[in-house]
Amino acid sequence: MSRHQVSGWLRIICGLGLVGLLLWHAAGSDSLAQLRDHPPSVTRLAVAWGAVMLGNLIAFLRWRSVVAAAGIPMTIAEALRLGAIGFACNFVALGSVGGDVVKATLLAKPRPGRRAAAVTTVVVDRVLGLVGFLAYAGVAVLVLGTAFGEEATPLRLLSRSVLIVAGIAVGGLLAFFAPGRPLERIAGSLRNAPLLGAIAGRVADLAAVYRDGWRSLLAAQGLGLMMNGVFILSFYVAATSLPQPAPSLADHFFVVPLALCSGALPISPNGLGTIEATTEFLYRSIDPATAVGVGTLAALAHRGAMLAAGVAMACYFFAAGGRRSEVEAAASENTSMSDDGSGTAADGDDDALSRQIV
Repeated sequence: MSRHQVSGWLRIICGLGLVGLLLWHAAGSDSLAQLRDHPPSVTRLAVAWGAVMLGNLIAFLRWRSVVAAAGIPMTIAEALRLGAIGFACNFVALGSVGGDVVKATLLAKPRPGRRAAAVTTVVVDRVLGLVGFLAYAGVAVLVLGTAFGEEATPLRLLSRSVLIVAGIAVGGLLAFFAPGRPLERIAGSLRNAPLLGAIAGRVADLAAVYRDGWRSLLAAQGLGLMMNGVFILSFYVAATSLPQPAPSLADHFFVVPLALCSGALPISPNGLGTIEATTEFLYRSIDPATAVGVGTLAALAHRGAMLAAGVAMACYFFAAGGRRSEVEAAASENTSMSDDGSGTAADGDDDALSRQIV
């Protein structure tokens, strides 16, 4: 068994163990008993699934705009086909085959010499999605007022941290679009700085690549904000399918972005366990009266809708002319690079992005 496979199995075990621990705690309350007596609303789960599908459709169009900004021609049909298999691959073997890796590889395959540019598109696409979620979380903090309480609680500290990070993220995005390209110039001047030099150099390089495609990137960010909102709504609808009361929709604009950010931690595949644990913590932090296990069950209900969407996306990919050999080739290329360590720096970033952020 290769190192890559061992690491994958360890992350699966860690994720399943964390989910099992959360469910064990939920069993000590009335949450699981209520769920047995009152099953989730199938209608609401179907609506959540439809919202996930709509959100992904918008996400695929966002990625197409990012690809256009990089100077790579791409049809809407190709964006939908590659986006669909990329999303579906996040659920293959619990995310062992990174969907972003597959998307980038299949995008570059018919375009010799454009692999590096193809990899940057998934990186930039993820960054735009992250900025959108942080912006929503920051606005939610201001609306809910969780950062301004008199008592020093973990929720207040977290809320203030969200405001700071969201401000930096949105400020960086505005600096990219500002006249004179201040982000590119500042990042370029920090190339040789200790600690931040490598990151600054990468940011400067990306800004240079997308300098002329700023209009497409602006359109991508607009689509991304729509996608972020629809995705948060899908989570809220899935949560309200349960018999236990869930926090408000405004609360979910704070909870969901942070839960998804926790899903990027490299301790489990596809955020398994970490998203559920973060949702559980935030639910009870916002409202201590929330029953133990409600956040866990809400996250699992939404994960079920995501899994059903992944199956539908895989079916669409093959119905639209996709071939299993394409996916296997992309997966084997990613695995071989992970095993022998011969991947480039950009490839390493792409592999990390296979863990769910958006």
